[in-house]
Amino acid sequence: MDLRESVIETLKNGNPKAFVNEWEPFRMVIDPIFQKVLTAIPGKTVKDPWGVTIFWGENEPGAMPMINDETKVCPDITEWRKYVKAPDIENFEYDWNTVKEEARKIREDGKYVMALMATGLFEQCHYLMGF
Repeated sequence: MDLRESVIETLKNGNPKAFVNEWEPFRMVIDPIFQKVLTAIPGKTVKDPWGVTIFWGENEPGAMPMINDETKVCPDITEWRKYVKAPDIENFEYDWNTVKEEARKIREDGKYVMALMATGLFEQCHYLMGF
């Protein structure tokens, strides 16, 4: 039984030969849409396509929004349509071939392909207006 089969058996409440170690059966790809929207650069302050001011400090594990009265994208949740402008992802140019090739290699290696989604709805709301 390979890693993928063990994961499926575990999820089915079956009888895997062994439990897998946390992330061992998975490898991550970053899809081209996320690559376009994630504009953070270590050591720099940038505005992302949503208009959010993002800072990624040197030697820090990740980027964080810099939210104050001057940078807050959405100062009033009741009027969010007035302030929040989603990026026009339909007009971005994407290279899906690179990601497809990465995914093919991962599958050939007997692993599951997993896409990174670092900001969900909660995080995006936090980025746009703070806590």
